Amino acid sequence: MEISDSRTYKNFVYLTPTFRSDAKEELKPFESRWTHNMLIHGAPGTGKSRMIDDEAKKNFSPESIRRVTFYEDYSYEKFVGAYMPVQKDKRTSLSFDGKNGSAIGDGISYEFKPGIMAQMLAEAYASLLGKYLLDNRVDKTVSIDELYTVKDAKKYLLIIEEINRAPAASVFGDMFQLLDRKTGGTSEYSINISDEFKGWFADRVTAICSELYEKDFDNISENIGNAAMLIASNLRLPPNLYIWATMNSADQGVFPLDSAFKRRWSYLYKSVLDNRKETKRDICLPGNKKIDWDDFRTELNKAITEAGCTEEDKLIGTWYFNDNDFNAMEAIYAADSESDSGRMINPLCDKLIAYLLGDVFRNNPEAFFGDGFTAMSKIREYLNNSNADLDKIFKKFSTKKLVQKSSVPDTDDSAVKEPTDVN
Repeated sequence: MEISDSRTYKNFVYLTPTFRSDAKEELKPFESRWTHNMLIHGAPGTGKSRMIDDEAKKNFSPESIRRVTFYEDYSYEKFVGAYMPVQKDKRTSLSFDGKNGSAIGDGISYEFKPGIMAQMLAEAYASLLGKYLLDNRVDKTVSIDELYTVKDAKKYLLIIEEINRAPAASVFGDMFQLLDRKTGGTSEYSINISDEFKGWFADRVTAICSELYEKDFDNISENIGNAAMLIASNLRLPPNLYIWATMNSADQGVFPLDSAFKRRWSYLYKSVLDNRKETKRDICLPGNKKIDWDDFRTELNKAITEAGCTEEDKLIGTWYFNDNDFNAMEAIYAADSESDSGRMINPLCDKLIAYLLGDVFRNNPEAFFGDGFTAMSKIREYLNNSNADLDKIFKKFSTKKLVQKSSVPDTDDSAVKEPTDVN
């Protein structure tokens, strides 16, 4: 396969792979055990998106991966598509005093505007349809049943971040029905889509296939156009289209997924215990105390649980802080004065403690925080002092043992001798 390029169709730009029949397409071997509909959920900072990225890079070509983030106002029209007004130049005929002419001005027309789901459906089907014709090497009537059995077609992946930050069932709309998949990945059931969607779908699939395979087949546009309309008349998700998503159910303001929607997904829980020691970073605390981040968050999670938090999704994951956060904490506790600290970003206070106070122990801060430290203003004021004692803020969490542990140098494993086997 040659390098992909961009193509414009009705003012929309797409990335499409460029095929040549004399060069066999090099497809990534698909070795993932993940299903077509996969949902990764877990606590914040556990690396859900990173996990999907790692799996995607192993099994999909970069140009076949798309990503979208759901949010509260996200809708079916944005995700799938809708028939919408489009402003464009419009030529109008004029007649005055026996003379004819024309004028150009703004006009409104209506077109189907595709969302990311419609785009990926068209691209996945174009690849599947083209591979089907290429394998048969004849310009023939397409059998839909045979089409879904095509092997080694290019695979596409749609990644949905934060799927429960929008009303997911409403965003998917009639596509909800297509999430029921057979063993091979094709939808169990089909849906009827609007005539406008059908027309756009047939045109788009035809445009991609005609550009990719025009050297191999005569009159391919008409043949593929008819096949695309046949597909659109009973639309299903193709076996080469995967949908993987992330979700954090513990966040405030999220939409719960109903049982019927959840049933159509495979789930993988990303535990706070995963990726331990992977970050290899120290967290800098007041007094310029440095503690191994993983040791710190492990003890903090124990204290959170002991204080009555039973929701594991609210615990602190490995990737809760990024490199900028670690650097900011190190900088603030090396500040020259308290006034300097007050104007600097402090992820320890403004990100971690604010999350614990405002989310985890929102209704019962006294269960975890010490006397006088149940308001962010008091905590922020106290932590502006570079020599503040962090342990005073909490009731059950202490860093003293962790500081002592961090002060002990790591053992050089190479210097440790294997014990002698004594018989």
